[in-house]
Amino acid sequence: VTLLIGAVVATGQAIRATKAERLEREQADIAQQERDEADKQRQAAQANYVRAREAVKQMLTRVADEELAAIPEM
Repeated sequence: VTLLIGAVVATGQAIRATKAERLEREQADIAQQERDEADKQRQAAQANYVRAREAVKQMLTRVADEELAAIPEM
């Protein structure tokens, strides 16, 4: 009887441990997916930033060439 109770308890603990490991793996997978998505968004933001800076640079260059060229000492 004691052996049977021990086997049932051990089996229950093994089942709980297996469920806990599965849950931990699922949470790790979700965390990795979130990190991957954040990295993609960071890369997109960086690309947008570079494009925006280039657009401002082109605009300022054009303004300087067109508007400021006629002003002496500019």
